[in-house]
Amino acid sequence: ETQDSPQTFVYQQRLAGVEPTLENKLKFIRIAIKYNAYPQALEAINKMGPEAANSVEFYELAAQVSMVMRNQTKAKYYLMSLVKLRPDDNKAKFDLAQIRLVDGFEDNKPSIRAEIRSLANDPALRVRALTL
Repeated sequence: ETQDSPQTFVYQQRLAGVEPTLENKLKFIRIAIKYNAYPQALEAINKMGPEAANSVEFYELAAQVSMVMRNQTKAKYYLMSLVKLRPDDNKAKFDLAQIRLVDGFEDNKPSIRAEIRSLANDPALRVRALTL
């Protein structure tokens, strides 16, 4: 198995089916994302069982795939779960605030914008925050 081979995708998909450990499933989702196979990644995410409930990596990957697939409701759920598991994750908080800003009620937008401004103190998020 070579990491940059398209055969890796097929191999890992089969491995996740034959040996459905959390590690194998997450590795398949990562590879599916790498090859822009978002529908297959989404299918794998939807088949995840309770073993993923406390996996930060699962929620990161699931949120990423949901945002690419334009399912904001699912992305919000995964990001809220991620923030619950890792409250200091400013990127997840920012992504969640950005979705809430677009999908939210007008009355809530000032508080969401204030949250985004406070997250702009994080150098990794500053440019994104200032463009909203």
